[in-house]
Amino acid sequence: MLTNETLKQAKSYAEAGQWVDLLKHSQSWQRESPENYLPYYYLGIAYHNLHLLSESEAAYRKAISSDAGDAKVWDNLGIVLWDMGRREDSIFFHRKALEVDPSLQNAWLNLGISYGTMGKHKHAEQAFRSALAIGSPTKAIVQNLVVGIDKQGKTDEAYQFLDE
Repeated sequence: MLTNETLKQAKSYAEAGQWVDLLKHSQSWQRESPENYLPYYYLGIAYHNLHLLSESEAAYRKAISSDAGDAKVWDNLGIVLWDMGRREDSIFFHRKALEVDPSLQNAWLNLGISYGTMGKHKHAEQAFRSALAIGSPTKAIVQNLVVGIDKQGKTDEAYQFLDE
């Protein structure tokens, strides 16, 4: 049974970077609430940060099968798949996150980083511009956008953007 205290404890462990504690807490929570997607989401976070990527992938996939409506789960799965070297799969899941919630700024950022790292700089630029359009510009978004523009040979535009 989900309680506010259970969720608060999971968030607290995650924010503090206490991955082993988060793992144990989420495993217990998952046994108590096997149909709830949130314990699997937090298991995915814990496993990923403990560098147990296959376990993280499985946890996120279970979270999605329980409730496909949380874009952060899709986006996090994309990050794990990227870390596993599965580049195209990663992009697929970042895009799925954006289908669920087009306003998830981090999903746009992660999609842009994925495209940029793969040398798809025009797609990366579009993703970073979408991230900027959503909310406050973060340093990561602006820096990655400038690099993406510059990598396309549009150096003057990139530096003009920095001046804005």
